[in-house]
Amino acid sequence: MLPFTAPQRRRAGVVCIQCHSRKVKCDLQQLPHGPCNNCKRKNKTCQVRNNRRKRTAHVNTPPFIASPNSTANLNEDETENDSDTMSPIPQREGLEDTNRPPTVAAAAPAAKSNNLMGYLGEQCMFSPSGLPQWSSSIPPPTFPTDISEGILQVSGAAIIPSSSLIIALADTYFKHIYPHIPVLDRSDLDVQPLSPLLVQSLCLAGSALRHSNSSSRRIPHPDNFYNNVKLLLCINHEKDSTIILKSMCLLATRSSQVPTQISLDGTWHWIGVSIRYALNMGLHRESTYTNNKRAGICRRLWWHLFNSDKLQSAGYGRPPAISFHQFDTRMPTMEDFPTNHPDNEVFIYKTKLMVILGKITAAQYQYRLECPPTLEEAMSIVGSLKEWINGLPEDLRLYNGSVRRPYRRSALELHIIYFVCVILINRFCEKPNRSWASLKTPIVAASCIASLFEEIYYRDEVIYLAPINNWFCMVASIPLIISIKLLPEKQSLFTENLAIIKSVLEQMTLRTPSSELILSSVNRVERAKNHEAENNATAPSLHTPTNMDHGDVQESPDFEGFLLDSVEALFPFPNTLCASMDLLSTIQDGNNQDQALPAEHLVEISDWMFNLDFSDMQWDSFQMPFDMTDMPIIGME
Repeated sequence: MLPFTAPQRRRAGVVCIQCHSRKVKCDLQQLPHGPCNNCKRKNKTCQVRNNRRKRTAHVNTPPFIASPNSTANLNEDETENDSDTMSPIPQREGLEDTNRPPTVAAAAPAAKSNNLMGYLGEQCMFSPSGLPQWSSSIPPPTFPTDISEGILQVSGAAIIPSSSLIIALADTYFKHIYPHIPVLDRSDLDVQPLSPLLVQSLCLAGSALRHSNSSSRRIPHPDNFYNNVKLLLCINHEKDSTIILKSMCLLATRSSQVPTQISLDGTWHWIGVSIRYALNMGLHRESTYTNNKRAGICRRLWWHLFNSDKLQSAGYGRPPAISFHQFDTRMPTMEDFPTNHPDNEVFIYKTKLMVILGKITAAQYQYRLECPPTLEEAMSIVGSLKEWINGLPEDLRLYNGSVRRPYRRSALELHIIYFVCVILINRFCEKPNRSWASLKTPIVAASCIASLFEEIYYRDEVIYLAPINNWFCMVASIPLIISIKLLPEKQSLFTENLAIIKSVLEQMTLRTPSSELILSSVNRVERAKNHEAENNATAPSLHTPTNMDHGDVQESPDFEGFLLDSVEALFPFPNTLCASMDLLSTIQDGNNQDQALPAEHLVEISDWMFNLDFSDMQWDSFQMPFDMTDMPIIGME
């Protein structure tokens, strides 16, 4: 962005302290014997201010000037009467703790591709030459200083825990949380003095993964850390914007309430706040990262928020906060991490998968608008899934050829998300006359998910799973419930698969209340199918009628065939992955049993399997006995 120029005027050589502090024009230079007219009117002592102004060279820009060539904010001494073009200057003394790392690096040369500040956007009503300067000044206190100090004294929120506790909980974070949420680095704990906000946030994330969440004299309950973080944010205790964003991202790892509860303490709320804060910092614009020493961590922060947004949008059925066409931040790479570590690839490939999930979710919304995705769009998404599974590094693969690689939970978690996507893409061929063959794909994917969860469950590592895994369990449970009655010869297998899913949900309820809601809904859907079988009745349709059902909307008839042709590429695994993998061979051999299932039965199965609303979390009545007249509509919104 071109430097902003102010009208040239001569700077006053002599001003008084009163006028300078009030930022008003002083005429003391014209009244050498004083007082100036301002002080005379207010009956104030007029004292000449010593001019400490020094000529400064062009140096680093302040934090998060979204366009790398935009100017820094003005020095306090220069705001009074500038004479030349405003020049970038260093940050004000006291803006950040001088012992901490600098917030950003040097500004880049003038960029030609983008001359707008990223935090304002291209559609801003301001012209580039009239954009306001970014202010990196210390935010005004929420409360008067004495009140803030009193709050800290009473609460103890700014007290740093013992170093032993910090190290222990930091180890927990870097081992179990960092691969998916790499918003902190080890170097953050080497800075002195430590940021109370950052430490309390780290302790919150680490303490939530303890097998016992009960409070003790030595280890506080996670809620204690949560309240401390909230309080420090409320009083603007931390001045470093990057640390604030890191802390809010960790704050969102706490899941102590069900999504049905309207609250300012839920994960949904804190992710939303963090996204808006990141937008305010300009992290959605690639120009923000140019020559920025903190570009790596800031890029990871942005893409973590993107990942969380897409997962919550899919799981809760709520509109996403980040749209693909509204940012241009490049994807994370190994260069965005301070050191090379195998866990870095987990985040990189999870982000690629979240991009695909975001496109799948967007396509589902198109169905609600009665304009399903085109064949090209659907094929592109399937192609992205093929590319993702084939492009995985060796360390993240489940198999080395036909030999199973050593257990690695993060690799299993990635594949669970992958199979969830495979289940969801089958909705693209939703139609009354879909074939039995196309129903096998989501059944096998669900069985694979159950097998992977089983490995995690047997190693007692369910406690380390992120809360969103309860939604993955929900997605897998529906095809399994259907297949129990649909495939009698594999009834025991799918019953065991479903039992594993329920066991995982039961363990997750210990620290994730929403898991109990999911478990109740799974039980309720299972009761619905059992009721149907016992009474030889047909469950009420879960399908929300659209014009597509009456042929008013043209649906591509080719996607189902394309999907069936893609089965081998979507499941590049040996049959040892799960006991239902042999169903895929019947698809490829053409033995699809289509004649064994009446057309109306296929419609019913498809209706159950693909019109269940995996995202409808408003299920307050799931604990009630099942009533066929009160069947919940659970189809993707």
